[in-house]
Amino acid sequence: MYQKLTIIGRLTRDADVKDINGSTVANFSIAASESWKNKQTGEREQRTEYFDCQCWIPGVTKYLSTPAGRKGNTLVVTGTFRSRERTDVTLSNGKPYKVWELHVDAVQVVHSKDRDSEPSSDSTAGFA
Repeated sequence: MYQKLTIIGRLTRDADVKDINGSTVANFSIAASESWKNKQTGEREQRTEYFDCQCWIPGVTKYLSTPAGRKGNTLVVTGTFRSRERTDVTLSNGKPYKVWELHVDAVQVVHSKDRDSEPSSDSTAGFA
């Protein structure tokens, strides 16, 4: 089986792009919100989910090192969900726990908060 996940959301911080052993990796977080009208109270409610993302694809990491990777920009990211085991003494008292990340293979900027560097409508990186 094959899984593919697409998320539309805002960058919660600037993408952290760095070189590791000759490869470039981009780490970033996306906040995706949904809202609805509560049928009992009639009030609007909202829930926001946060997704940790990681990308090793050279064209996408280069793209995220530009103004496209700035906090507040709305992105469409596509990739696969993966888990890995971590041990962090401050979070889990040394016990292993799972971390879920979206391994990104494509990014498109939908809206840029920085109007001076707003990408064109066909600004995409990665694989379609």
